[in-house]
Amino acid sequence: MFKSFIIFLIIEPIAKFYSFLIKINLFFLSLDKNKFYSYTNPSFGETFEHCLFFYNQTLKNKNILPLSFGGFNERIVSFFFTKYKNLFFKIFFFLPYYRIVQYVHKSKYYKPNMISYAGKFKIKDTNYTEKIINNILSEHIFNNNLINFCKKRYICIFIKHYNLNISDISGSNLRQTTELKKIIDLINFLRLHDIKTVILGTKQDQGTVYFRNLNLKGVYYMLDFSNKLSDLLYIAKHSLGYIGSVGGLVIPFFYLNKKLLCIDASTTYISFTKYNNLRFIYKKIIFNNKKERILRTKDQCLKDQSIFRIKESSFIEIKKETQKFFFVK
Repeated sequence: MFKSFIIFLIIEPIAKFYSFLIKINLFFLSLDKNKFYSYTNPSFGETFEHCLFFYNQTLKNKNILPLSFGGFNERIVSFFFTKYKNLFFKIFFFLPYYRIVQYVHKSKYYKPNMISYAGKFKIKDTNYTEKIINNILSEHIFNNNLINFCKKRYICIFIKHYNLNISDISGSNLRQTTELKKIIDLINFLRLHDIKTVILGTKQDQGTVYFRNLNLKGVYYMLDFSNKLSDLLYIAKHSLGYIGSVGGLVIPFFYLNKKLLCIDASTTYISFTKYNNLRFIYKKIIFNNKKERILRTKDQCLKDQSIFRIKESSFIEIKKETQKFFFVK
């Protein structure tokens, strides 16, 4: 109740006002007919894909200028391109990024030139994307602590966690994991096999903060290394792969051709099972204690939680898939 009050009283007015400033900004940019401002939906995953697949085209065409919205969006754009345009009213890290973007989407001057999703591109060879990322990484300097750590055997983990209500399948909660003990069990299981864990995420990610407060053995945190995208990609490149929630962080691992095991997913991602480096363990939904089926994205419209029950991935399932996927050469 208190959280909803804060959102209504403080966050929403800030988001609406700042989005209004960005809309004005986009209007004036639209008047510049000498430049084509290249951008997509400014989420983490889609921004990364957009920059990656328009990388060569952007470098070759002087009239194309990548547009940065600020925040993590700018980190991605600046990793790929030295020349780009920042919004005058860019979104700073202390601002409610996604709420602002939601309002910006409603502007007629918001015209992303591509909405991209993993797997919809016709480029089938991830060696192509891996080469681009590695070429850019070769231009960066990494500190010795990071380089030495990446010589270890480790798997990266990121868990979306918003609340303890397993029946909450609204919005991004559809992809969250409410039962975190299984992740602790997974970390301990990996440690028994001399595999370290790097937990991704920032101080704003509840799951990351939860694990960090436990002082688990054999666990490292991306936020203790740095907030640079280049460091994240370096860690991803040298990892055994990724285990965790479906989200934007999956994208860099996918295009680096790393192994990905996504848990608590929905049917949205069934089409991606054609890729050998990508596997899913799905949430299940059970109506009136009868036959279960895979949770569908459209199930989000279900409001009466009394008629269904959600079943998340179990540790046994995750352990089994981890053994089959990561331990078998």
